[in-house]
Amino acid sequence: MSTATEFGMSPEDAPDSRPPHASNGAATDSGAPGGDAQGASNDSGGSPWRGLARDLLKLTQEQVLTFAREQSVRGSERLDSVAGLVQRSGEDIGSSVPAVADYSQQAAQRIEHLAAELRRREPMELYAELNQAVRRYPTASLIGAATIGFLAARFLKSGTGARV
Repeated sequence: MSTATEFGMSPEDAPDSRPPHASNGAATDSGAPGGDAQGASNDSGGSPWRGLARDLLKLTQEQVLTFAREQSVRGSERLDSVAGLVQRSGEDIGSSVPAVADYSQQAAQRIEHLAAELRRREPMELYAELNQAVRRYPTASLIGAATIGFLAARFLKSGTGARV
C-alpha cells in the first residue's frame, strides 16, 4: 500500500515522489503498469491538499495573533491594577518605613512601563525579544520559569483547598 493511500489521498493527489531524472514520463517503479500516466503534470504547484493546508495555516496564524493581541491588552490592564496596588501598599507602609515607599514607587513605575510596552508592541515583536533574552540569559530564564511555575502551582492549589 502506498503512503498516499494510507493517508486517505488518491494517487493523483499525492505529491510527485519520482526522482528528478524520471520526469520524462518513462516507466518508474511506481507500481502502475506503463509508468506514471500523468508525466510531469504535478509540477504545477502541488496537490489541492497543499493549498488547503496553506489556507488552514494562515487562518490559524491569524487566530493566534488575534488571541495574543487580546491577551496582551488584558495583561496590560492587569499590570496597571498591580502597579496601583503596589503604589498604594507602599504609601501605606511608607508612613512607618520611608525606604519602602521609595522602592514601591519605583516598582509601580516599572510595572506601569511594562504595561505600556504591552499595549504599544505587537505580539510577534514581544515574542522575538523574549526569545532573544532567553538565549542571552538561559540560566536566569530557567530559574524564572521554575519560579513562575511554582507560584502558579501554589496559587492553583490554594484555590482548590488543597494543602501544600
